[in-house]
Amino acid sequence: MTDTKAEATSANSGDWPTLLKDNLRSGGHAKSSPGRPSHVRWQSRMGSSVRSAPLLHERLLYVATTRGTVVALDIETGRPRWKFTLQDQIHSTPSLYAGKLFFGTDGGKIHAVNSETGHSVWEAGVSGEVWTSPVCSGGLLFAGTSSAQLHAVDAGTGRERWSKKLGGRIYSTPFVSGDELLVGCGDGFVYSLTASSGKVLWQTATGNGIDSSPAVTSDAVLIGSEDFFFYCLDRQTGKVRWKYETGLGIASSPAVQGEIVVFGSKDGYLYALDVATGSLRWKAPAGEVVTAPPVIAGDLVCIQAAGTLAFEIQSGKLAWRAGLGGAVQAAPVISGETTYIASLDGEIYALE
Repeated sequence: MTDTKAEATSANSGDWPTLLKDNLRSGGHAKSSPGRPSHVRWQSRMGSSVRSAPLLHERLLYVATTRGTVVALDIETGRPRWKFTLQDQIHSTPSLYAGKLFFGTDGGKIHAVNSETGHSVWEAGVSGEVWTSPVCSGGLLFAGTSSAQLHAVDAGTGRERWSKKLGGRIYSTPFVSGDELLVGCGDGFVYSLTASSGKVLWQTATGNGIDSSPAVTSDAVLIGSEDFFFYCLDRQTGKVRWKYETGLGIASSPAVQGEIVVFGSKDGYLYALDVATGSLRWKAPAGEVVTAPPVIAGDLVCIQAAGTLAFEIQSGKLAWRAGLGGAVQAAPVISGETTYIASLDGEIYALE
């Protein structure tokens, strides 16, 4: 089984057009390791909480707030280029694809807006709140909802192609490659489905609900569960290869670099395991609760927990920590020497 090229990407390697940079969902993989931030280049106030991750594309930073505003900020100044406002909350991290910005709302809608102007292109009604990040691949857009429905809609028109009822809420962002779709579910199962029709190919049970999003290697699916365990599944069959127990539930999505997979647990630790065996490489304290996904940047892995922390990925040694005024839980965007961070109190920071 081979991966197709991820479609939510950009010719500019510094761009970050979807959750965790691209459809591979493997942790971002910025090319260089950012040094300890020495100053704030700019700070922009959104006016309400930001719980989703920002995006970066062609010198614009896109931010969605829980008050229902999507803002495109100039990355040089932090000033708004345009704003799009709804009477609805947004927890969904947007995705950029074919000149459109896609995001879901708590009111059961998926929206597409022009990424350059902020003008509405289409909106589609779905069943239940959309907290997942929409995934764009092959001209289709995939999103799960709180009412256990997985939707596939046409990215150009918003028309529904298919929907599939699973056994629980879907807060896990899917992995999509070719005709393969992998997703965790609140019923405690990991599902493999066909992206073209929604047919279930296999499903594997864990001991509790799953909010973590899957990361995928050439032959394995890596995902955490609220049953305190982190799982490695066979990509073709769903068979459990190994599982590793932490101190509390795992909502953090994993990052993968070579033979190492890194993820956070609600027990406050960041864990690095061997992908092949599940043996512990290292664990490091990161905060009281860790729910954000880690992001890999060069030889560092960054996590939002008690501030922004960077650890050496091979050893787990703390490289640096940056504390901000507000709590942070969304994944950062790392581009060159700049790290963009969204806080729960609605402040957006460009750190250098």
